[in-house]
Amino acid sequence: MKTPPRAIAGDPTIGIERRPAAPNRTRALAENQIAALWRLDVALREKTQWKMLHETAARTDETLCLNVEDLYPQDKRGRITAKGGATEWIHWQSGTLQLLPRLIAGRRHGPLFFTERKAPAGTPTLDVWPETERNRLSYRRAEEIFEESTRLLTNPLAAPKETDTLEGWTLNRIRHSALTRDAEDGTSTPMLLARSRHASVRSLERYARSGVDAVARHVAERDPQPAVSASRVTRGLVCPRISASLQLVAETLRLALDALALHANDCISPFMTQGWAERYGRPVRYDRFSRGRKLCSSMSCRSARTACGSCGTLTCPHGVTSCSVPGGYEQW
Repeated sequence: MKTPPRAIAGDPTIGIERRPAAPNRTRALAENQIAALWRLDVALREKTQWKMLHETAARTDETLCLNVEDLYPQDKRGRITAKGGATEWIHWQSGTLQLLPRLIAGRRHGPLFFTERKAPAGTPTLDVWPETERNRLSYRRAEEIFEESTRLLTNPLAAPKETDTLEGWTLNRIRHSALTRDAEDGTSTPMLLARSRHASVRSLERYARSGVDAVARHVAERDPQPAVSASRVTRGLVCPRISASLQLVAETLRLALDALALHANDCISPFMTQGWAERYGRPVRYDRFSRGRKLCSSMSCRSARTACGSCGTLTCPHGVTSCSVPGGYEQW
């Protein structure tokens, strides 16, 4: 006869510690990411909300609870119900100030951010715009719109047809980016507490870590070879066609200078110092032309280069030329 299973007498999870989640150090958006966010083609409602979140460093739910009667446009501030139920102020800048009149459109009361559909039955009166019976924009819907709009910004190498499989940013990253930028700029602790509306100074530790732009500037300032900037390297990687075109232009100018030195040496020699010649006086790279011929780049051949008196083609003892003019070379 089988023994019936015993019931669990107590909680088996007692004594098991919960493992903390690994921190995400990339929540603060870079400056170029913020700039790309403002260039997105979105509705006026989303553009105003995102700009307000960035300039006020407010929480998403705090801005969604704003009513038109809570705004003081002339003072660039609004009255919100903060976390915990406290009534506080948020302050915005010129970007939000320019967008608010278009969004309000003459309204005197009602939700600042509302949906395009009518409110369902049973919606609280404070969340409905009486004239049109539209509902206040919910946190879930605002988060969905932002996440869908930023998928290609999160994954810049992805194709537009792959957006359904990508994940975008969260609205909280706008607030985190604004407060991180304030901390990098040396904002005092009391001001950070007022901006973030945190009750404890310990909560500001998450913003004390420098963002990606500050770290990049720190590394670039200590680069032993600052002549090769990161922007030049990035442009060369992202736009190889532009880089190749610039190389072609540079070699064409070098070829023109070589021809000028050949035929008008007396005019150009006073401007060419020994240091300039050692640094920039390398031979022309004919292999960088679309249909050019290679030229020996040996430093020892620089003084032994010859040029054809008929076609101007340069060569050296180690090079090969296709000039068909016999005896047409003279020492340069």
